[in-house]
Amino acid sequence: MDTLYENIIDYLFSLAEQLPHEISWYVERFGTQTSAGRRTLTSLRHVLHCDASATATRQGPDTGAGPAWKMYLCPAHAEALPAWPGPLTPGAVPKHPCGIVHDHRRPVEILRSHADLWLAALSGLPRKVFDGDWTDALGRACEVLDARLEEEGKADTDDPGVLYDVALMTSMAHGAAADGDLLQAATCLSHAETLALRL
Repeated sequence: MDTLYENIIDYLFSLAEQLPHEISWYVERFGTQTSAGRRTLTSLRHVLHCDASATATRQGPDTGAGPAWKMYLCPAHAEALPAWPGPLTPGAVPKHPCGIVHDHRRPVEILRSHADLWLAALSGLPRKVFDGDWTDALGRACEVLDARLEEEGKADTDDPGVLYDVALMTSMAHGAAADGDLLQAATCLSHAETLALRL
């Protein structure tokens, strides 16, 4: 195992074990089907720390090809996420843990969502920082998170904690953005978002 992943591998395994191989295989080869045809799943997010199974779905605005995103929620959290407005549909849903989001938006829209929902608040940066160049914005977020680790005296310890893991994934998102790959940057921030639930 690459030492780069020593502090986050448990979290990644936890996430991976919730996603059957068959789903990954299907999405990679065929996308997800809607009545309007094939769609690409651009981001898979886990926005709640909840062990319950979903019993309802909440979905974002229709894009013409289907909802922009679809979230799976348990009864306790069905009304608990005001930052994700959209109609709630109780009833039979696929077997998913509570808090899973299938996001079909463009990478830049997903990045904006991360900034709106958690990254701006965690980094303490003004929201407007994330309205411009994503390489610059994520670089500034990394600087803030690294400074926090230094202040807490955890940057060079054997167990730097969850904030270190979030900073690492944000740094990887920054590198992807610098390479012009906003989809990879959004994927890294999705992992960071899941980790940040533990802060």
